[in-house]
Parts: sequence; structure tokens; C-alpha cells
Amino acid sequence: MTPPETPASSDGTGNLEPVYQVSIDGKTIGPLPLSEVVEGMLSGRFSPDLWIWEEGWPEWRPLREVFPDCVPLPAVRAAAPSSSTATSRDPGLFNALAYPLAGDGAIMLAAGTVFFTLLMGGTMLAPRASILLGVFCFGYLLVALQNIVQTSAYGEPRMPAWPAFESATWFAELLHPCLLWLGTLALCLGPGYAVLSVYGDARDTTVIGFGWALLIGGAVYLPMALLAVAMTDSFGGLDPRLVIPSILAIPGRYLLALMLLGAMTAMSQAVHAGLDRLHLGLLGALPNGFLTLYIAVAQARILGLIYHTNRDRFRWS
Repeated sequence: MTPPETPASSDGTGNLEPVYQVSIDGKTIGPLPLSEVVEGMLSGRFSPDLWIWEEGWPEWRPLREVFPDCVPLPAVRAAAPSSSTATSRDPGLFNALAYPLAGDGAIMLAAGTVFFTLLMGGTMLAPRASILLGVFCFGYLLVALQNIVQTSAYGEPRMPAWPAFESATWFAELLHPCLLWLGTLALCLGPGYAVLSVYGDARDTTVIGFGWALLIGGAVYLPMALLAVAMTDSFGGLDPRLVIPSILAIPGRYLLALMLLGAMTAMSQAVHAGLDRLHLGLLGALPNGFLTLYIAVAQARILGLIYHTNRDRFRWS
């Protein structure tokens, strides 16, 4: 998610006043002049734990960090260093299981399920438009998942709204994440799959072992690579000099993330296989789609939380 352009604002005397974007419940408001942000903090309208961004900053920052003098005294005392405070700020990776259903999440998932099911049904009714509809469906989902990764990375507790495209370049906006995410999957898992598909029937255990080693290594590399690609919005996130040190910086937490992601994927595939055997048609497509969406949102949340709780160790900026 590229931060929006933020023009300067006049304070009424001809002087340019800094302006900011403030994130509230997953929605960005602004641009707001400095005076309005300060007044909002002093009046209690803006919590010190909200996130703020100014043009030129590499990432969003907490209000309490940018304007410490405007934090009410009780909030300052609550922010005093302590092990209990640090623990409460970490929602934990298992928070991802409840995240898709928190607040309006269940309604958003239900609406998204109907939307994507209708789109995929359209590919069957209109075969000539299937590629276009497929790119739109997959690209739109990836844009939404990237928003979830980024907002979770910056501490937002709720799902952001489904993306809205108002520019004439909406198709390019959808195609970009398709290339990024599919390219990341291909580069991480492709070599292992290629070796196993070509030499899987051979009796050379060395080659087969090499193929499995590539596949398992790629699967371990993949989540951190997807996180880095989502945060940088570029293939630069695939750089091993960025990904490998980040994995080694949090080995225990990353192993837990891998186990959760793997368990979710296995559960999703098992349920899909069971529904397919029942041949329920549309009655099976809706719960199938809801589960797919739920798992995808939860997995994106896990990626965002990895960054949120460990960004000081990653040193990406």
C-alpha cells in the first residue's frame, strides 16, 4: 500500500503547515494540518495509539511517538516500559484465527464470498471473458490481502474495507499484485516442483532428495518473502539478504507461524476435497468460498503480525 500524496496546507498567514494522514479503524483520514492533529490529541479525539503518516516518511508511526508532548498524562504513564505492557501490545499469532470475524469482518467475508462466487461463475457463463474475470477476481483478492498485511503490520486490529478503485488505471492496479504474488510463489516453490515433476519417477534418490530439499526450503522461505514483497510492494522483497536474516532473527516465532500457515492450508484443502466429493454445486461453492476467504485473510493477518511485533529486529527501513 503506497502512502498517499499529502499536499502542504496553509495556516492562514501564508506559511505552509505540515499535513498528515491519520489511520482510524483501518480507514485513512486526511490530509489534516498539524494544528488539527495536535488539537485532536489534546481534546481526546485522536488516541495516542493511532498511526500517522507524513509525506516522505518510510512508514507510519504512532501518534504518541511523533507528538509525545500532546499525550495526556494517564496515557504517558500507561506507556511506561513494563513487561506487562509490552505483552498486551502483542496480539499473538493466534489472534489471526479470530481476526476475520472481528467487528464487521463476518459481514465483509459473507459479502466477499458472494462477490467472488458470482465472479467465478461468470467465467463459466462467459468463457471468452474468463481470463479477464479471473485476473480481476484474483487481483482484487490480492490487493485486499496486501492491505490486510500492511494494516496488520502497523497495528490495526480490524479488517480494512474492501478496496475501491476510482481511477482509470484500475486494471493495472490489479495486475501488479498478481505479478508480485504469483512471481513470488513461482520463484520460491517453482524450482522444487520442476525437479520433482521431471525426475519424480526416476530412481536416483539424490536427485529426488534435492528436489524435496528445494521444495521444503522454498516453502520455509515463502512466508517471509511474501511479507517482504507485500511491505515493499516490489520484487526487491525477495532479496535473500533481506529475507534470510529476518527469518534467523525470530526462529521460534517464525516456526510457529509456519506451523499455523501449514495447518490452515491443510485444513482448507481437506474441507475442499470433502465438499467436492459431495457434489453440492452452489450449496457447496458458498461454504467453500467462505472458508477460502477466511483462511486467506487469517494467513495475511499472520504475515502482518510477524512484522508488527518484530520490525525492530528486521531493520528493513
